[in-house]
Amino acid sequence: MKEVKTTTTRRFSRIDTTVLVSLLALFLLVFSALNAGAVVMKVAMVKAASVNVRSGPGTDYAKIGSVDKGDKLIVIKVTGDWRQVILADGKPGWINSSYLALLQTKPRFTLKTAAAKPAQPSAVTFAVNGDGQTGVVVADKVNVRSGPGTVYKIVAVAAKATRVSAFTEKDGWSGVKLPDGTKGWMASRYVDFRSETASRGGEQGTQPPTTGQPATNQPPASNPSPSSSPVVSPANPPVDSTVYLPQTQPATKLLKLEPVESDTGSEAIAITGDSAISYTVTRMKDPERLVIDIRNADKGDIAELIPVNQEYLSQVRVSQFSLNPMTVRIVADLSKVYAYKLALSADKHILTVSFSEPTIRGKTIVVDAGHGGYDPGAKGVTGLEEKKVNLDIALKVQKLLTDMGANVIMTRSDDTFIPLSQRATIANNAYADVFVSIHSNSSTSPSLGGTSTYYYAPGSNALLYSQLAQRSSLAEKVQYQLAQNLGIRNIGTLTANFAVLRETTMPSILAEIAFLSNKSEEALLKDDAFRDKAAQAIAQGLVEYFASPM
Repeated sequence: MKEVKTTTTRRFSRIDTTVLVSLLALFLLVFSALNAGAVVMKVAMVKAASVNVRSGPGTDYAKIGSVDKGDKLIVIKVTGDWRQVILADGKPGWINSSYLALLQTKPRFTLKTAAAKPAQPSAVTFAVNGDGQTGVVVADKVNVRSGPGTVYKIVAVAAKATRVSAFTEKDGWSGVKLPDGTKGWMASRYVDFRSETASRGGEQGTQPPTTGQPATNQPPASNPSPSSSPVVSPANPPVDSTVYLPQTQPATKLLKLEPVESDTGSEAIAITGDSAISYTVTRMKDPERLVIDIRNADKGDIAELIPVNQEYLSQVRVSQFSLNPMTVRIVADLSKVYAYKLALSADKHILTVSFSEPTIRGKTIVVDAGHGGYDPGAKGVTGLEEKKVNLDIALKVQKLLTDMGANVIMTRSDDTFIPLSQRATIANNAYADVFVSIHSNSSTSPSLGGTSTYYYAPGSNALLYSQLAQRSSLAEKVQYQLAQNLGIRNIGTLTANFAVLRETTMPSILAEIAFLSNKSEEALLKDDAFRDKAAQAIAQGLVEYFASPM
């Protein structure tokens, strides 16, 4: 025991010495720059791959290393076209300013200790961290513990959709602060985090919606008090912060962002990249705005503020919101309530975002009659086939929506079998505004009955989760009409991982009109007047959704 204790003490003293030496080196560098009168102390991001770092401000100086695209460095001095930076190992170096992009993030020093190797001290390096993050709990009843592991005691239990602020991460565990001020640790996989603070031009406090309500602008969470959990700050840096990993794919560079006119004549903006664009979108209120995150993207030379002054769109703000993963945030500031639609070009290099009056006229709606062909679906007590009921109601919905001026696309208009993935593909290729799948329910219990509507927007799927408010709102609007008009039990809105909901890229729902396995409800589903009511309810729910889109 004595021998182990001695070894452990010696190792920690080595780590402490290394930390002190690195801190001293950093202090001397900054102090020297201050005396020289050219101190900058800004954060810069490397814009190109494998940029040379030299011992002095010019190509005549020796190459002492290189940095990668997306790396963040502290700039402490400027000489002509060259900037002196502090590298990850705490040493100074010079980089040509053409390869750097200054960020608005304030310098923040965080000591990072690499995993210790046997008989060797842990390596200590410097990194630049962004400000705090907030997240949303994506699982039910998540334990919050006093430390980063299951061996620590439980100090609280967080319900699904609880917002938490994070101050550090260690070994797959996140140090968090709950809304009531409780601080503790929870497994990172149960929380969906999004960075709170963007560089100038970006949206601050944007959070994915957690219920059927629109997301709101939240102020950045403050750091925990020094008296309890560790604080991410220059004075008290954590030793196990999240490591910035290299990009696994080359980032899409944005080439152009400009106001245009959409194919339907509505106001729009077009975002052009040098490769395929991947995005998520979140609608925000008070004030009205649309937040579009372009994933794995480089802002390039796009201006941070683009005035537009259209009827709906007043301006567009752009920022390099995150560096790992590299994310560009585009915020469209709107002057009035609006409906929106996003569409990618065939090569996915151009994303068009259009804005229009919130009306069903001109909207593209895909109506899906469940089952068909050799797949009859459920069968009623007297043999009524689900596929026939679904198709009849779907055709009625098609007529009602077409009469209102909507563009309706049917996944099937006759007794044909269409694979589930193909149904979603039809909607995705049409860039539909919404997708509505119509079904009739069944149960082993003959007494079970009622009407329900499903949607799907899990926290594990960034695209679907960004549409949580829209998907839940669409389900609620349609379900309300079904419950009001059909005169049967209101089961309500539910979530389920149905393929047609999971694979559609626009807000989508699946309506279960009534139970074929229930004798009285099967009789209703045979009745043409009841089917009319179901179709009218779905159509009216869609009208209300588009009249006040989330």
